[in-house]
Amino acid sequence: MKSEIIPLCGTKPSSCWAKVTLKASAEHTDAGVTKETQTLEFLIRQNQRWMPSVTGNRILFRDVTYNITSVTPDYLHKDYLKLTCRSQKGRCYK
Repeated sequence: MKSEIIPLCGTKPSSCWAKVTLKASAEHTDAGVTKETQTLEFLIRQNQRWMPSVTGNRILFRDVTYNITSVTPDYLHKDYLKLTCRSQKGRCYK
């Protein structure tokens, strides 16, 4: 599935193919509004010239923006990265 990695400021988004897995999904009510939070895991090809940042990047997948909560490189083979991400519905970053 195709996703975009979005920098917080300055440069253009990067598109990449990823294996996407749903890790957790929860609904909660706050002030009468029901909100859904999803945690997804993205498996992407590792690039030696670029590493996604927990604080500097977001992922856009199916019109939902996700915060990157962890980046786990494959130290043994150095070919894939596992990105754990959480949805941020209701927020907008420019």
